[in-house]
Amino acid sequence: IPHLLSLLSPSGPTPLATVLAALKGSPFGLPHDTAVFLVAALVLGGLLAARRSGRAIPLDYLTIQAVEKAEEVTLGELVSEADRETLLRECVFLSSLKGVESFGLRQQREAWKEVSRFRESEQQLVADTRRSLARIAEFSSFQGFGVQKVERTLSALTILTDAIRISYQAKEGLEGFLRAWRGTGLTSGDVLSVKRLSQFLQEKGEEFVFINHYLRHPVIEKSAARDRVIGELRATALALFEAPEASVLGDGGEHLSEVFARLRDAYGAAYAREHAAFYEAQKPAVLS
Repeated sequence: IPHLLSLLSPSGPTPLATVLAALKGSPFGLPHDTAVFLVAALVLGGLLAARRSGRAIPLDYLTIQAVEKAEEVTLGELVSEADRETLLRECVFLSSLKGVESFGLRQQREAWKEVSRFRESEQQLVADTRRSLARIAEFSSFQGFGVQKVERTLSALTILTDAIRISYQAKEGLEGFLRAWRGTGLTSGDVLSVKRLSQFLQEKGEEFVFINHYLRHPVIEKSAARDRVIGELRATALALFEAPEASVLGDGGEHLSEVFARLRDAYGAAYAREHAAFYEAQKPAVLS
């Protein structure tokens, strides 16, 4: 590999034919297929770029056969230092960059692969979230989620994913992605928040509506006024509805479900006591 890299011009592309001829000559004398395979491996690994008609061969078309038909190869280029800093510091939703301390061609390649997958997954996420929002629009229990803010985030994500050109090579693809990222003003928190919201709406949206109706039912309101435990649990649950993005989405609604379960148990016990007391009072007096 060091010998191959030494064959490349540091200031521009090198004809592929020149590189292959050198690899097939001394000192190694590689067979043609082996020389092509070596070049293709470095191209697929992001260390080199294969070009045809003055443009890098798109990622989707990078096969050994496509590399063999390339006209020239060049050393892989990294995105700018500013772009690298943005990827490492702001795009924490890209798991391939987790724990990365130095950013090289391999990390760039892996980041671009993940961004390409991110495009499809986020487009599906936006569609799923919008469908869920349409279903809950009529329920007042979801007002605390800030639906208008969520919709702005979804629109920004659409702009971002539209800017991801999966046919591009890693460097130019990431550059386009990062231009759109900065332009939308999105943060990693926005991306993660939409994912949590979408999952919550799909898994627990109906339960959330039911709990809200239950808490505001006149019978529960009256019971809360008479029973201290029921009153405290109802107040705790209602407080969670005031800022659900922070208090409910953070744990997927687990705390709300736990409080609600305790409330139902307390109400059930209170109802049983009052029911027993009522029928006890209906019994005729014992004659002495």
